[in-house]
Amino acid sequence: MVIRPKLLAANGAEVAGNYDLSLQIMESKVGGKDFLGLRQEANNSLEIVDKMELAFVEVAGGEEND
Repeated sequence: MVIRPKLLAANGAEVAGNYDLSLQIMESKVGGKDFLGLRQEANNSLEIVDKMELAFVEVAGGEEND
């Protein structure tokens, strides 16, 4: 399953593409039982999600609410 918000497809295609790739890498790590690699890629994915959130806030013209 690939999650790609329409907003990011239009305004953050590179970030959305990186997220898709990260999901594929994580799936491969699970299949190969490479749990250390999975953890490392999960951390990378979290960084990508942070970038997605920033892109959303910039495009929406609002401020991030914690």
